[in-house]
Amino acid sequence: MILFILADLRRFWSGALAVVVLIALSVALSVTVTLQERAVRLGSARAAEKFDLLVGAAGSETQLALSAVFLQPAPLPLMEG
Repeated sequence: MILFILADLRRFWSGALAVVVLIALSVALSVTVTLQERAVRLGSARAAEKFDLLVGAAGSETQLALSAVFLQPAPLPLMEG
């Protein structure tokens, strides 16, 4: 049985090589995405460490955090008072 597989690989070596290259590229891409996601999460946590409490007007909690922690200007409604 193994002899048939080896003979097939010898005959169609370019196809086998293409499959190996595609698998290697997919593994490399998944590892890269995983590492980038972890780096973004750790960077966000490190940037938010300086703020114990955020107080803002009613609205998007995500927009408030992005505006305060990452200094991204955004139109937030003013607080009444």
